[in-house]
Amino acid sequence: MTNVQEKGAGSKVKGLFPILTWLSNYNWKNIRFDLIAGIVVAGLIIPESMGIAGVAGVEPQHGLYAILIALFLYAVFGSGHRSVVSVPSAMALLTASAIAALALTAYEDVLSAVITITFLTGLILFIMAVLRLGLLANFISYPVMKGFLFGLALTIIIGQVPKLLGVEKGEGNFFEQLWSIIGSLSHTSQVTLALSVIAVIILYVLEERFRKIPGVLVLFIIGLGASYLLNWESLGVALVGYIPAGLPTFSVPQMNPDLISLVIPAAIGIAFVCFSESVSIGDEAAEKHNDEVDPNQELIAVAATNIGSSFVQGIGTGVSMSATHVADKSGSRSQMTLIVAGLMVLATLLFLTGVFYYLPEFILGIIVIFAVKGALKVRLIAGYYETQRIDFYCAILALFGVLVFEVLVGLMLAVIIAIGLVIIRISNERGTLLGQMPDGRFMDLSLHPEAKEMDGVKIFRPNVTMFYANAPVMKTRLLNLIREDPRPKVLIIDLEAHYLHLDISSARVLEKVVKEAQEKEVQVMFVGVNTLAMSDMEKQGLVELAGRDRFKETIQDALRDVGAS
Repeated sequence: MTNVQEKGAGSKVKGLFPILTWLSNYNWKNIRFDLIAGIVVAGLIIPESMGIAGVAGVEPQHGLYAILIALFLYAVFGSGHRSVVSVPSAMALLTASAIAALALTAYEDVLSAVITITFLTGLILFIMAVLRLGLLANFISYPVMKGFLFGLALTIIIGQVPKLLGVEKGEGNFFEQLWSIIGSLSHTSQVTLALSVIAVIILYVLEERFRKIPGVLVLFIIGLGASYLLNWESLGVALVGYIPAGLPTFSVPQMNPDLISLVIPAAIGIAFVCFSESVSIGDEAAEKHNDEVDPNQELIAVAATNIGSSFVQGIGTGVSMSATHVADKSGSRSQMTLIVAGLMVLATLLFLTGVFYYLPEFILGIIVIFAVKGALKVRLIAGYYETQRIDFYCAILALFGVLVFEVLVGLMLAVIIAIGLVIIRISNERGTLLGQMPDGRFMDLSLHPEAKEMDGVKIFRPNVTMFYANAPVMKTRLLNLIREDPRPKVLIIDLEAHYLHLDISSARVLEKVVKEAQEKEVQVMFVGVNTLAMSDMEKQGLVELAGRDRFKETIQDALRDVGAS
């Protein structure tokens, strides 16, 4: 193997395993930041994962098993320097919905179904990674992503509010949970509410006045210590409670073909939500620090975390909004935060399960709320109303789609409508007429009053690629140009913006225009035709029909050829 080949192979390996790059270049001066962030993240996701495991319908330890393996695997494969994996509530909710439809009664069957869904989710993500379908992330526009994250944050927040009030958590969408909270206000625990208000004030002051101090960690320690010393449990304050000790057993999931056929649709949806959340949340965190997230590498990372989780009887994993925001607020510098958090989870399972027993649930709820409130971009989304109203409506649609429906339905609805709006925009593209500026450039006549048309010459430019959906609109525009009175002598079609193959529908439109122009003795010239489109025109007989000498590089070349320059 040559040196060049060796370097190329080494580069591919490092690309597949980002840990080889970030760990070798790690600045050990940052270790204190990553240590603190890792401890804080562990303090959040350990109890959180237990609660979310319950949402998925399994015992708490299966949430811990999931984050134990996921933290280390994401540190190896993940491209997000500040992304943190956990067990997202959206994935757990979708898993619970799929399990409910199966009407299983035995716990062993429920656990087997959850593990199967987790494995299939990872497998689907892996197939997407092999097919390099990271480009699917491009279908989620920035406004849609912000609206989706806004709605997701509100959904997470409303799920934490009952912990602050000491009431039972409701089921259903955002509004159903809100109505449940309103109906439960008469049962509010005054002690829990008073302690929650004090805790909110403490964390707010720490974050606003003492930003160098890790406020979340301080609140975590205060809450844990005060709960133990003052015996808050006797006052009716809900605690996280018992965490089973010991490491998970590593085993290959047993796949039941009948079960697979029933849950595969749910696994596909969960995989899409997992990928969308991971890229959206990762992008938001990376944007703050001028980093980038590689969508294709994220597919590999979350595929590994889910397949790995299924091998230790864990639930679905992905990049967590709350954990990522907590890590960032706590000063995380790199993926070393995940390794520290993973070691903390490992130590907890082995030695510290008793410590977390006394953690008040309202402390956890406050930490989560403060973690995700940064996604409530009210001014940003409101600003879209003034700058680009369609993007504003797409963001609002994504937001309310998540609130009214489940996460997957809300996201898919927003994406489908956003893509539909793009298609409508492109389909209604009529192209523009160009005129010559005083400096010789050719610009849009409607935007530049100083641009002038040349006598007897019409210069038409499609602003987007021609394809079957917008070809009829452009045909009408072009035919109207050569039917004008007085009739032009020359029609120049500038295809500079068309950079793909020319489909049959578009070629037929241009053929119709050329034929009618020839009947009316109007010369048709083509400029800016790329190699792909030129090849298609030759195959479909358009070059022969128009004449090879009618194809020029620039508008100036075409004008000189017809003697109009």
